[in-house]
Amino acid sequence: FKTQDGRNHFWHYAAMKHTGLNATCPSRDMFCYFHPLSKCQAGTVKENVEEEGITDHSSQPHNLWLKDYLTRPQQWLRKAIYDYLRDEAPHIPTPCIAMHVRRADVVLHDEHSRKYFQIKDYLRKIGADVDVRELVRDGNNILLFTDDANAIDEAHTFHSNYNWVYLNRARHRGSSGGWE
Repeated sequence: FKTQDGRNHFWHYAAMKHTGLNATCPSRDMFCYFHPLSKCQAGTVKENVEEEGITDHSSQPHNLWLKDYLTRPQQWLRKAIYDYLRDEAPHIPTPCIAMHVRRADVVLHDEHSRKYFQIKDYLRKIGADVDVRELVRDGNNILLFTDDANAIDEAHTFHSNYNWVYLNRARHRGSSGGWE
Protein backbone atom coordinates (compact mmCIF):
# COMPACT_ATOMS: atom_id res chain seq x y z
CA PHE A 1 0.00 0.00 0.00
CA LYS A 2 1.07 3.61 -0.40
CA THR A 3 0.98 6.17 2.36
CA GLN A 4 -0.07 9.75 1.69
CA ASP A 5 3.55 10.78 1.15
CA GLY A 6 3.75 8.24 -1.69
CA ARG A 7 6.06 5.74 0.04
CA ASN A 8 5.45 2.03 -0.52
CA HIS A 9 4.80 -0.17 2.48
CA PHE A 10 4.59 -3.86 1.70
CA TRP A 11 2.99 -6.36 3.99
CA HIS A 12 5.82 -8.51 5.36
CA TYR A 13 4.64 -11.93 4.17
CA ALA A 14 3.71 -10.66 0.74
CA ALA A 15 6.98 -8.95 -0.22
CA MET A 16 10.21 -10.33 1.08
CA LYS A 17 12.25 -7.18 0.51
CA HIS A 18 11.52 -3.58 1.49
CA THR A 19 11.53 -2.73 -2.24
CA GLY A 20 8.72 -5.19 -2.91
CA LEU A 21 10.89 -7.28 -5.22
CA ASN A 22 10.55 -11.07 -5.25
CA ALA A 23 7.06 -10.88 -3.85
CA THR A 24 5.58 -14.15 -2.67
CA CYS A 25 2.15 -12.78 -3.50
CA PRO A 26 1.55 -11.02 -6.85
CA SER A 27 -0.73 -8.38 -5.31
CA ARG A 28 1.82 -7.72 -2.53
CA ASP A 29 -0.79 -7.58 0.20
CA MET A 30 -2.29 -9.82 2.84
CA PHE A 31 -5.25 -10.81 0.70
CA CYS A 32 -3.27 -13.59 -0.96
CA TYR A 33 -3.63 -15.33 2.39
CA PHE A 34 -6.77 -13.87 3.95
CA HIS A 35 -10.22 -13.10 2.63
CA PRO A 36 -10.79 -9.47 1.63
CA LEU A 37 -12.35 -7.31 4.31
CA SER A 38 -15.03 -6.04 1.94
CA LYS A 39 -15.75 -5.52 -1.73
CA CYS A 40 -14.36 -2.00 -1.53
CA GLN A 41 -11.28 -1.17 -3.62
CA ALA A 42 -8.05 -0.81 -1.67
CA GLY A 43 -6.96 2.79 -1.32
CA THR A 44 -4.26 4.74 0.39
CA VAL A 45 -3.48 4.33 4.06
CA LYS A 46 -3.02 7.34 6.26
CA GLU A 47 -0.18 7.21 8.77
CA ASN A 48 -0.58 8.25 12.39
CA VAL A 49 -4.36 8.02 12.43
CA GLU A 50 -4.31 8.14 16.22
CA GLU A 51 -3.13 11.74 15.99
CA GLU A 52 -6.42 12.51 14.29
CA GLY A 53 -8.47 11.00 17.09
CA ILE A 54 -8.94 7.55 15.54
CA THR A 55 -7.80 4.76 17.82
CA ASP A 56 -7.55 1.02 17.44
CA HIS A 57 -10.05 -0.72 19.70
CA SER A 58 -9.77 -4.16 18.09
CA SER A 59 -8.23 -5.69 21.21
CA GLN A 60 -11.06 -4.58 23.47
CA PRO A 61 -12.97 -7.61 24.84
CA HIS A 62 -16.17 -6.63 23.04
CA ASN A 63 -14.26 -6.39 19.71
CA LEU A 64 -12.35 -9.67 19.79
CA TRP A 65 -14.59 -10.99 17.02
CA LEU A 66 -12.90 -8.45 14.74
CA LYS A 67 -9.56 -10.29 14.84
CA ASP A 68 -11.27 -13.51 13.81
CA TYR A 69 -13.04 -11.75 10.95
CA LEU A 70 -9.90 -9.97 9.71
CA THR A 71 -7.82 -13.16 9.69
CA ARG A 72 -10.16 -15.51 7.83
CA PRO A 73 -7.72 -17.63 5.79
CA GLN A 74 -8.23 -18.35 2.10
CA GLN A 75 -9.38 -21.92 1.41
CA TRP A 76 -5.99 -23.02 0.02
CA LEU A 77 -4.32 -21.83 3.23
CA ARG A 78 -6.88 -23.59 5.43
CA LYS A 79 -6.22 -26.85 3.55
CA ALA A 80 -2.43 -26.41 3.82
CA ILE A 81 -2.75 -25.89 7.58
CA TYR A 82 -5.08 -28.87 7.92
CA ASP A 83 -2.71 -31.11 5.92
CA TYR A 84 0.28 -29.96 7.97
CA LEU A 85 -1.47 -30.59 11.27
CA ARG A 86 -2.63 -34.02 10.10
CA ASP A 87 0.68 -35.17 8.59
CA GLU A 88 3.58 -33.31 10.18
CA ALA A 89 2.72 -31.44 13.37
CA PRO A 90 3.96 -32.95 16.62
CA HIS A 91 1.59 -34.58 19.05
CA ILE A 92 0.73 -31.95 21.64
CA PRO A 93 0.11 -33.54 25.01
CA THR A 94 -2.43 -31.82 27.20
CA PRO A 95 -2.76 -30.03 29.42
CA CYS A 96 -0.19 -27.63 28.07
CA ILE A 97 0.59 -23.97 27.93
CA ALA A 98 1.74 -22.16 24.78
CA MET A 99 4.70 -19.80 24.82
CA HIS A 100 5.71 -17.51 21.93
CA VAL A 101 9.35 -16.40 22.06
CA ARG A 102 9.93 -13.84 19.33
CA ARG A 103 13.52 -12.81 18.79
CA ALA A 104 14.15 -12.09 15.09
CA ASP A 105 13.61 -8.35 15.42
CA VAL A 106 15.50 -8.05 18.71
CA VAL A 107 18.72 -7.67 16.72
CA LEU A 108 17.53 -4.48 15.04
CA HIS A 109 19.38 -1.44 16.27
CA ASP A 110 16.95 1.37 15.64
CA GLU A 111 13.64 2.62 16.99
CA HIS A 112 12.02 -0.73 16.17
CA SER A 113 14.31 -2.91 18.29
CA ARG A 114 12.96 -4.82 21.28
CA LYS A 115 14.43 -6.08 24.53
CA TYR A 116 15.88 -9.60 24.49
CA PHE A 117 14.15 -11.92 26.96
CA GLN A 118 15.49 -15.26 28.15
CA ILE A 119 13.23 -18.31 28.49
CA LYS A 120 13.40 -17.92 32.27
CA ASP A 121 11.81 -14.45 31.91
CA TYR A 122 8.85 -15.97 30.09
CA LEU A 123 8.54 -18.74 32.68
CA ARG A 124 8.66 -16.21 35.51
CA LYS A 125 5.93 -14.12 33.87
CA ILE A 126 3.72 -17.17 33.28
CA GLY A 127 4.29 -18.37 36.84
CA ALA A 128 3.04 -15.03 38.17
CA ASP A 129 -0.31 -15.51 36.41
CA VAL A 130 -2.66 -17.16 38.93
CA ASP A 131 -4.89 -18.57 36.16
CA VAL A 132 -2.11 -20.64 34.56
CA ARG A 133 0.35 -21.17 37.42
CA GLU A 134 -0.68 -24.82 37.81
CA LEU A 135 0.28 -25.49 34.17
CA VAL A 136 3.87 -24.34 34.71
CA ARG A 137 5.23 -26.99 37.07
CA ASP A 138 8.07 -29.45 36.61
CA GLY A 139 7.23 -32.08 34.02
CA ASN A 140 4.38 -30.10 32.48
CA ASN A 141 4.03 -29.54 28.75
CA ILE A 142 5.01 -26.24 27.14
CA LEU A 143 4.29 -25.68 23.46
CA LEU A 144 7.09 -23.38 22.30
CA PHE A 145 6.60 -21.16 19.26
CA THR A 146 9.79 -19.36 18.27
CA ASP A 147 11.76 -17.99 15.35
CA ASP A 148 15.12 -18.62 17.08
CA ALA A 149 16.81 -22.02 17.32
CA ASN A 150 18.71 -20.72 20.36
CA ALA A 151 15.44 -20.46 22.29
CA ILE A 152 14.87 -24.20 21.83
CA ASP A 153 18.44 -24.98 22.92
CA GLU A 154 18.04 -22.67 25.92
CA ALA A 155 14.76 -24.33 26.90
CA HIS A 156 16.29 -27.82 26.82
CA THR A 157 19.60 -26.83 28.44
CA PHE A 158 18.43 -24.63 31.30
CA HIS A 159 14.82 -25.77 31.79
CA SER A 160 14.90 -29.50 31.10
CA ASN A 161 12.39 -30.07 33.89
CA TYR A 162 9.59 -29.25 31.42
CA ASN A 163 8.36 -31.22 28.43
CA TRP A 164 9.08 -28.83 25.52
CA VAL A 165 7.05 -29.36 22.36
CA TYR A 166 7.71 -27.34 19.18
CA LEU A 167 7.38 -27.53 15.42
CA ASN A 168 10.28 -29.23 13.66
CA ARG A 169 11.32 -26.60 11.13
CA ALA A 170 14.30 -24.51 10.08
CA ARG A 171 14.96 -21.45 12.24
CA HIS A 172 17.51 -18.69 12.44
CA ARG A 173 20.12 -18.86 15.15
CA GLY A 174 20.36 -15.59 17.05
CA SER A 175 21.34 -12.72 14.78
CA SER A 176 22.13 -14.99 11.81
CA GLY A 177 19.07 -14.31 9.88
CA GLY A 178 16.50 -11.57 9.92
CA TRP A 179 12.88 -12.23 9.09
CA GLU A 180 11.38 -15.61 8.26
